[in-house]
Amino acid sequence: MKSVLLIGARGGLGRAVASAFREDKWSVIAIDQSVTAASNDGCHLVSAKSSIEELQQAYLAAVAGAKLNAVINVAGGWAGGSIADTSTAAAAELMLRQSLFSSFAAAHVFSKYGQEGGLLLLTGAAAAVGPTPGMIGYGTAKSAVHFVCQSIASDPATIPPKASVVSILPSVLDTPANRNAMPDADRSTWTPLDDVARQILAWSNGGGRPESGSLVRVVTDSKGTRYIV
Repeated sequence: MKSVLLIGARGGLGRAVASAFREDKWSVIAIDQSVTAASNDGCHLVSAKSSIEELQQAYLAAVAGAKLNAVINVAGGWAGGSIADTSTAAAAELMLRQSLFSSFAAAHVFSKYGQEGGLLLLTGAAAAVGPTPGMIGYGTAKSAVHFVCQSIASDPATIPPKASVVSILPSVLDTPANRNAMPDADRSTWTPLDDVARQILAWSNGGGRPESGSLVRVVTDSKGTRYIV
């Protein structure tokens, strides 16, 4: 049985990814910082205030030396605010913890327990390929994830042989949280969670995987969902 470490397993996308992997008979080691769902779902919980070192140790403990065919990090969130806003400092720290800290720790675990030909998948954002002055904390964290992905890929010796690291760059995912936050929005270009989950699973199984270090934009329109390097 193949094994995946899934970080952000209780979020909207995380639940879809977990379901897709379990249907494909993978063993799923789930991690999240949420405490809103039932505590008996087998998900390992981490503190929202953890340092990178603390997250790294928590992930290693959850894995317990298991051989990992994939490490998938779909943890993250969104916060607005410009550099002039007094609340931006706290928002930026939250974004860094959720997206960047979790990616650093996930990558370390993959370097130790990832298997030959495995996949490390990190979640960036399409908006963060350019300036994001109105959501500077979010853009900073996500662009840093892109940098981590490309930096790891630049030295293949740091990850298992024939393994890949890829970052997906969604625009707006069709999550319950986004629907609640934007009830009147046009959702025709929002990406269905199952579309992304199926693509992540396919790449984890080795099908049509992008070149290591790729930043893959997730684009949804009337033609469906496309993955553009």
